[in-house]
Amino acid sequence: MPDDQATEKSDLLLKLGAKIERVRPASIVDQNQFVNKARSRAAEHTADPSRQGRGFFADQFENTANWRAHYSSTGPEIYRQCGGHLDAFVAGAGTGGTISGCALFLKPKLPNMKVVLADPQGSGLFNRI
Repeated sequence: MPDDQATEKSDLLLKLGAKIERVRPASIVDQNQFVNKARSRAAEHTADPSRQGRGFFADQFENTANWRAHYSSTGPEIYRQCGGHLDAFVAGAGTGGTISGCALFLKPKLPNMKVVLADPQGSGLFNRI
């Protein structure tokens, strides 16, 4: 994970038994960027039978299953729980799967609804959007 992410995130993962490798933030074209590093670590674990565990790279940023899961489950659940009455949908970005999947489901049903990206100071998007 990028070494500029909140320590609470890595602390929780450590308590759940994860091994954490923090890397310097870098461009997606850099092989040391955290997504690229995760992809290579998953492949290394799978290829080496002497290593404990297996590797799986979900590719959340590029995998269409990410936003589709929220389009088919989270969006409809929000719509039902709000009885079809919703003025705004506010979400953080992360991979973008939640906000995009929910928005794609909700906007056709509620064209006047506002979709708001709310990311905290310190997030990777804070100074870009």
